[in-house]
Parts: sequence; C-alpha cells; structure tokens
Amino acid sequence: MLLTQNHSANRILESNDLRKQLRHLKIKSLFQAGLVSAAVFGGLCYGLDIEAFADAQKMLFSGLLFSVVFKKSYDLLASRKHVRALSSGAEGEARVAKCLSSLPGNFRIYNHFLIPNPRSATGYTEVDFLVVGKNGIHVLEVKNNQGKISVTESDDQWRVLSGGRRVLMRNPVKQAKLQRDTLKKYLETHGFECQVSASVLMSNPASELKANEPVSLPVLKLNSANLKKHVRQLDKAFKGGQGVSGHLVERLDAIHKEGLNEDLQRNIRKNRG
Repeated sequence: MLLTQNHSANRILESNDLRKQLRHLKIKSLFQAGLVSAAVFGGLCYGLDIEAFADAQKMLFSGLLFSVVFKKSYDLLASRKHVRALSSGAEGEARVAKCLSSLPGNFRIYNHFLIPNPRSATGYTEVDFLVVGKNGIHVLEVKNNQGKISVTESDDQWRVLSGGRRVLMRNPVKQAKLQRDTLKKYLETHGFECQVSASVLMSNPASELKANEPVSLPVLKLNSANLKKHVRQLDKAFKGGQGVSGHLVERLDAIHKEGLNEDLQRNIRKNRG
C-alpha cells in the first residue's frame, strides 16, 4: 500500500536545483558588484580628487554615487545569459509544480530526480519531475521556451521563432525518451517491474507548438487542468500491469534522498561543464 503525500508547490520544489543555483549566483553577483563598485568608486574619488568623507555633504554624495554604481553593476551581473537561462527554467518548473500540487495524495511527486547512470558523464540522468501513481511512473521533461516552436521527433534541436529571432533548443522528446529508458533499465536491473511513461511539458504561456512530424511522446502546452487530466489518464492506461509496490516507492525515496546531497550536486554541475 502506497503512503499518501500532501502536495504543495513549495514542498515539491524543496529539492529544486535551479533555485539553488540561482541563489548561489545572486550571492556571487552581490559580492562581485561590491568589489566592482568599490574599485570604480575609489577610482572616481582619486581621479576627481574627491575627499569622500570630508563632511556630511560629501558623504551623502559619495553614498549615492556608490549606490548607483553598485546597482548598475549588480543588474549587469544578474542579467548574464546563464542567469537568465536558470531563471527561465526555475519559473517553468514552478508553474509545473503548482499544477501538480492539485493531484490527489496517492500520487508521489519528485522534482530534480537523479537516476544513477554509469553511462552518463556525470554518473546520473536528471529528470525534471517524476510522478509516481498507483499503476506506473511518469517522467515529465519541462521546457520554458517562448515563441513559435517546431516540434519534431528526429531533429537533435528544435527551431524556435521568438521576438523575430530564430534560435535552437535541445530536442526535449529525445531527452524524455532517454530519461524514461534509463529509469526502466535501472529498475529492471534492481528487480523491479513497472511501466514508465514520458511526456514533454512546454510551461511558457507564450509558447506556440507546431508539429512538423508525428512524435512518439505527448508534447503538451501547460495548464493546470490538462496536466492533471493527462497524468491521471497515463496512470489509468497502465492499469492491469505490475503496478507500483511499496518497496519500489521506498527505493525511489532513497534515490531521491541521495540526489539531494550538496556535494554530489556540485560535482554533477562541475562535470556537466
């Protein structure tokens, strides 16, 4: 018998690696902005021959000058491409977590689930969301890209038209299939028989999907009603199979707990490059 689980978006996102990376980068950006501001402020004071602390008026002027330089520096550092990508990913996963929180308590939800995989460069295959129902396990790959997205099965990358620019994104169908197959192989290797599905969720409301060819996995534009219905239909379709045992849930809990180790996560990010 599976234990019920109380869902909330915050509880689901407790292990969210994107949010952890963003917090780290924001702290790093604050520190770097402080150093840049101190150097620029010192240079201006020296170049303009300003005695910053000579009197109250100059202290006030110096404080305002330092604040302006600090804010400009921080805004520049915090808007770097890598930070923007992490912010977008975190926003997308937060939307998905909010939708998944409405599922019944007999579903178990894992965010940032790391499947041990010796073939991977990091030693793990990462799943954005793993939803465990009564009859099977469901892998959810999340993308938060906006614009007109060309959906294909065979291409390594999808073409995206956004803001008049054409950009490329990694094919999430291939990612989701790899995650599904990796999890199935891991479970079989450890003596568990369970059906596993995979789906792609486009979480950005400003996304528009255009299927250029048939795809073997569901690709959904996210909203709360269709995600909840989709997951329940997937699990219902697995009815009559082996089902999900309590021992399997215990194994999944253990794997997820192992993946929360901070040293392990730092090592994965380092190997990921």
